[in-house]
Amino acid sequence: MLSCYWRRSTNENIFSGDFEAESFVYGQDTGGGTCWKRPSEFVWNAPFTLQCKKTLRDSHGLRDISAISFLQYKLGIEDAGLMDYVEELRIFKRNGESDLDHIKRLYRNIELHIRGGEDAVR
Repeated sequence: MLSCYWRRSTNENIFSGDFEAESFVYGQDTGGGTCWKRPSEFVWNAPFTLQCKKTLRDSHGLRDISAISFLQYKLGIEDAGLMDYVEELRIFKRNGESDLDHIKRLYRNIELHIRGGEDAVR
């Protein structure tokens, strides 16, 4: 089930406003529980689990095209990208983690993203 919350002032048009600053999406936190987060704390899809952001595509089982369009286009929740992979590497460094397979996948995704082959990354 998908839940979104958007607060707005009473004199504001429902389709205007800063959705990133004023919206929240209900999703999973790092501990496996659920909480409200800003859209920028999610990615739509990623080739593997990220620590820096949670993936929405599979977690809610969405099939309704209007809900998917709202999340991707109005709230701006995109697939994992270059900066998400870089942030993931920063987290790994900060935590002293040494999962070499995951680190290799991150560098491979960074390389493919830079070369323009992000659609082929898996």
